[in-house]
Amino acid sequence: YGVEAASQQYFGKSCRNLTIAESATMAGLTRAPNANEPIHNPVNAKTRRDIVLGQMLNPENAFITREQYDAAMAEDLDVSVITPEERLELEKSGQGVWSPSKFKAPYFAEEVRKFIYDKFNKEEVLEQGMEINTTIDMHMQRAAEKALLESLDRFDEKKLAWLTKVGREEEFVPVSGALVCIDNREGYQGFVRAMVGGRDFETVKFNSATQAKRLIGSSIKPFVWAAAIASGMTPSTVIVDAPYVRVNSAGKAWAPKNFDGKFHGAMPIRQALERSINIVSIKLVEQLGAPYVRSYLEGCGIQTDPQQGLTIALGTPHVTVMEMCSAYSTFANGGKRYSPILITDIKDRDGHT
Repeated sequence: YGVEAASQQYFGKSCRNLTIAESATMAGLTRAPNANEPIHNPVNAKTRRDIVLGQMLNPENAFITREQYDAAMAEDLDVSVITPEERLELEKSGQGVWSPSKFKAPYFAEEVRKFIYDKFNKEEVLEQGMEINTTIDMHMQRAAEKALLESLDRFDEKKLAWLTKVGREEEFVPVSGALVCIDNREGYQGFVRAMVGGRDFETVKFNSATQAKRLIGSSIKPFVWAAAIASGMTPSTVIVDAPYVRVNSAGKAWAPKNFDGKFHGAMPIRQALERSINIVSIKLVEQLGAPYVRSYLEGCGIQTDPQQGLTIALGTPHVTVMEMCSAYSTFANGGKRYSPILITDIKDRDGHT
């Protein structure tokens, strides 16, 4: 029921370390948490605390002695409670104080929170008590956070150095990024083991892993090649990489090029995929037909625009990191797609799933 979180929020320590008076204050919250919380309603909180202490002293209960009761009643609640202002000062001084808005794996936790609020009403979530088990692996989560942040820092360092060299350092903006790790093991397919949606959740709540749609680019090519193999082609099928031009009905020419600006002649499609040859990708889509290729993309979870033609070969669909990670897991799962899973089960206060 959030006893530990409340203890950290109001008293800045674990519920295991609360005094009798502080514990009674916590118990007094249960009837009306908002009306009796000690930060904004100290009078109500003290009244409820004293009632609880009286019940603890009552001979029928005898949870505490008269001496303990007297000491608890004399304890100054205002001194025990940590106000938001005091918490901020402690954080500024470098003292580790629990913050009610900070969580481990915050982007993952926020996705879980949104799912829960979509599925259940507010009263069920906040008052009925729930046990929510998720798929996260904190060892992998910590490794993912470390890997992403270190990579972003290295990128920023190079970018800033170049901007400084050309006298444009005022243009520097730290880059953001995202990382998702999905399990492909038998029995755990689709389980999201780690998710990092940005640099700092406290600064930016926007989750780049689930909300930011970006062009796929060349990462679409394995799906195009998969469609080609499914159609009967083999890795040895030869396609000619040569200048390619198409003119639309308006008379506008489209002449795509490879990344290196060169053409490499006839080559097996296996080699073309290894070298990420744009022209071969376009010719495969042309031979197979865009609708056929789109069907494979959508089967893997990549939504496409029916109006997109040959340009789909160059990765014009927009997807999130989560969608792309899930799509690639189709290869690891032998052609089967499993939707991303963040929650394994939800139990009510009585343990019913």
